[in-house]
Amino acid sequence: MKICIVAGVRPNFVKIAPLYKELSRSKKHQLLIVHTGQHFNNSLSKVFFEQLNIPKPDYYLNVNFGSIASQYSLLLPRLSKVLSAEKPDLVTVVGDANPSFAASLTSALNQIPVAHVEAGYRSMDYRMPEEINRVLTDKLSTLLFAPTGTAKRNLLSEGFSPEQIFFVGNIMIDSLKMFKEKYEKSRIMDRLNLEKKGFCLVTIHRRENVTDQGNLSKIVKIIFEVQKRIKTIFPIHPLTRKKMAEINLLKKIENMENLLLAEPLPYFDFIKLEKESLFVVTDSGGVQEETTYFQKPCLTLRYNTERVETVLKGTNRLVGLEIELVKKYIRKIEKGEWFEGTIPIRWDGETAARIRRILENWSKPVNWLNMLEKGVPIKEIKFDIQWKKFNL
Repeated sequence: MKICIVAGVRPNFVKIAPLYKELSRSKKHQLLIVHTGQHFNNSLSKVFFEQLNIPKPDYYLNVNFGSIASQYSLLLPRLSKVLSAEKPDLVTVVGDANPSFAASLTSALNQIPVAHVEAGYRSMDYRMPEEINRVLTDKLSTLLFAPTGTAKRNLLSEGFSPEQIFFVGNIMIDSLKMFKEKYEKSRIMDRLNLEKKGFCLVTIHRRENVTDQGNLSKIVKIIFEVQKRIKTIFPIHPLTRKKMAEINLLKKIENMENLLLAEPLPYFDFIKLEKESLFVVTDSGGVQEETTYFQKPCLTLRYNTERVETVLKGTNRLVGLEIELVKKYIRKIEKGEWFEGTIPIRWDGETAARIRRILENWSKPVNWLNMLEKGVPIKEIKFDIQWKKFNL
């Protein structure tokens, strides 16, 4: 079976690394990697491929600029050209970024089954482009690989057939376990002169936070309060830097005495800082999961989250953009009164192996309508009809 794996942003690369390694073990699969190019510079793309041992992409689509609409206008025809040339049996997408939805839509239009890794996450906030991507990608997918029990229940409540839903666990954890030895050896703590639990790590990149001037102003005030209490490391996303500069907030960040502004960090250095920090302030979905696995206090600058288990079972708390709530929780952390968490079920590093076993026993649905149109006698067609595809 020829499987095409599509990725385009930094979190995608972290998720496809264990998936590619595991699927490569099977003699039944021929693998292709398509890099859509949304994250294209070295710090957000190339270094991840190098560190995570992901092979050079078979196709690079170079869609790395413009609005969401303009990205789709480029992604759809370029992806369609690749799929027409390669004719894969299955397209695999991960997460909720624009490349995942674009690939699932293009695949559906080309009558190619889609497998969605990280299916079923829901924030119920349709102001987020990611939420729209999640819902539509699931609707277009044949195989739904759910990371949590809540995600599986979301899919069932939306009417998906149980036969197409597989509770496989969180593939992000596969990477944390697979590369533990490497990120433990990172020297980033020495280079930045940091002590264990002597600093806070901050990450901000969500579009609804960084493109709204009011929200971004509130975030800068929150960061100011954080760095007053503890040394703060802020690897700044290019979009965040750009938007801060446009509204004259970047200088305020740069002038904060107890804050170190850094460029985006390689995976191993970032995970090392995340693991050794006292706490993390973020708006990232992936960071909420990683801090839950590390049992690290996490303050999420959002009013909702699709990673529900990180709040219900983990060490994550939603604080929105409420500065008083942030200060309250920091006091709890300083006093050692943070909530005890647990690691959710099947966040065990075996997700990619479960996916491999499922795909080894899965066959592409017979396009019997197309065979009939070509004049194949009905008695010669093996009717392996997947009713789940029609949601009956």
